[in-house]
Amino acid sequence: MSEARSHSDVEKARELIENYDIFGFEQEWRKNPYPFYEATRKIGPIVKEPRYGVYVATRYRDILDIERRSQDFSAAVASIGPFSVGQMPEREDEVKCPFGQADLDPQLTEWRDHTNLSLIPVLTLDPPEHTRFRDLINKLFTPKRKDQLLPRLRFFAHELVDAFIDRGETEWVAGYASPYTYYTMNETMDIPRAPDKDMARRFKEGEMGRRGGGRALVDGSVTRDADPQADPTMLSLDQFANLLRERRANPTDDVLSEIATAKFENDEYPDIEELKGIASVMYGAGQGTTMHWIGTIMYYLAQDQEAQDRLRENPDLIQPYVEEVLRYDPPVQGLFRYARHDTEVGDVRIPAGAVIWMNYAAGNRDPEEFDNPLEMCPERGNAYKGISFGAGRHFCPGQPLAKLEAKTSFEEVLKRMKNIRLKYPADSVEYPEWFVVRGPNSLWIEFDKIE
Repeated sequence: MSEARSHSDVEKARELIENYDIFGFEQEWRKNPYPFYEATRKIGPIVKEPRYGVYVATRYRDILDIERRSQDFSAAVASIGPFSVGQMPEREDEVKCPFGQADLDPQLTEWRDHTNLSLIPVLTLDPPEHTRFRDLINKLFTPKRKDQLLPRLRFFAHELVDAFIDRGETEWVAGYASPYTYYTMNETMDIPRAPDKDMARRFKEGEMGRRGGGRALVDGSVTRDADPQADPTMLSLDQFANLLRERRANPTDDVLSEIATAKFENDEYPDIEELKGIASVMYGAGQGTTMHWIGTIMYYLAQDQEAQDRLRENPDLIQPYVEEVLRYDPPVQGLFRYARHDTEVGDVRIPAGAVIWMNYAAGNRDPEEFDNPLEMCPERGNAYKGISFGAGRHFCPGQPLAKLEAKTSFEEVLKRMKNIRLKYPADSVEYPEWFVVRGPNSLWIEFDKIE
């Protein structure tokens, strides 16, 4: 009976995966991708989804293994994932080339030479090239820098809450999460804020919240420069190049200056053209990812009055709470890798040319790693082990800053607001049209002011 039930569960899981367009852009899937992840886990730790042929890895230890094996898995497809299928070099069938013999490294090198990945180099490079650039940025967010930033982060939080505290309601993403992360990254990189009219235009519509990722390889290129018409507060690659040249000539005490003046081990400066993409990605991702996380924290907190009271009475519990939200519903759902040659992960064969999704969100709910993983438990002792910021050499260098922003935000909010609740039903919240990132596009909340 147990075997029959198990077989039935697997068949139901397969049927769900067949009908779940996880890489599509419909709100039906974006609102709740977790049934797809759990169905995939039920079938096996690594499953080939049927629409694009992407391998989905859901087991915590397998994801860590893939992250650390750059000799077997290339980061070239990190954020474009399914859209690279059919565009990347593919292996011959196993009749012509038995499993274990295929090696696509030469073809991958040629593909890189003809594909512009300039906007996302820190995400898509492999060692040894990646190592050279990663070593430049590994120590940007030191404890000293965090201590220097903290008073400004508290000021931004207070300033933004001031703007809506007397109204008793706000659209949280446009009113707080988006401007807060924008102000933080401008402060961190010493970039002046855009004019008030441009910021108002952006935050009123929550444009950062609606921005998705690149959806295709276009003309052999994976680039997406800032569009002033779409978002006047973002900087173009040329603007970053100019800023980097200025900071290299006249450095100040900021992260952008540290990027501009960092040297390789041979004491040579990187070319500015090589650095502008890194600076741009750090600036944009530092806003977008943290904004989504802060939006998601409020989504859950506004539905849990008991948690609000507990955190307000004991602020030391705020850090574990935001860590658990990060594990439970991360802003980055997962990134992709490309199999350079035939290999195995666990007991699963991965053929050369396969695109594999390291599904961080599923790994964070792996029952082998976390007790009761489908429940959000703020008292969980090992929530910090979640892999929402990646692992290995591609671990997000901005993680310390993001955690400081989240903690500081809710320390300020809970001092000044109580009885926080959602203004509209939870199931009305919409999410970005992109499978890599997750967080509310907008989130109306109501609250009572603490006098």
